[in-house]
Amino acid sequence: MIEKHLAICAIILPTLLLSVGYPAYGQTMPQFSLNTNKMTYGPEDLIQVTMKTDTVQPYAAIATQILDPDGHLVGINQGVFGQDGTYSFVMKLHGPLWQKYGTYTIVANYGSNSSNVVMAKSSFDFEPLQQHQTTTEKIPHWVKSIFAWYGQGKISDDDLLNAIKFLVESNIIQLKTG
Repeated sequence: MIEKHLAICAIILPTLLLSVGYPAYGQTMPQFSLNTNKMTYGPEDLIQVTMKTDTVQPYAAIATQILDPDGHLVGINQGVFGQDGTYSFVMKLHGPLWQKYGTYTIVANYGSNSSNVVMAKSSFDFEPLQQHQTTTEKIPHWVKSIFAWYGQGKISDDDLLNAIKFLVESNIIQLKTG
């Protein structure tokens, strides 16, 4: 009796394994890439994460996690690809979770259901502020970078407006009224 069950499992299990997590015959899994604007960041820097795909899936979300050198979650983001197959977000590297220096990992999962989720990874180094940065700078380098990216077409109007909103809400840029 046990041999009969083992024989059935030997036939059914490979069939199930081949059918789970793979697209239907003739379809290909979407490919996507993940990049950052720099390879090394310091405390209070802004990181821009840009993703591209060759296949925009309707209703498919991108779930992104940033992990410290020990694998602990320090940042999250969720979004969807635009019609052009791109998605980007900007995050300020500050707060109590950003304590460890070393290599951080960005992991993004993309797909509309569990059978077609694909993953992309990237990494960057998190280090103390560079010696060449001085406290006498009138405009921090990361603020300049935002406008440079906008001028180069690397971020959208909405991304620029969100960054400006963040700068105002954080009192990095102060507006006079009245």
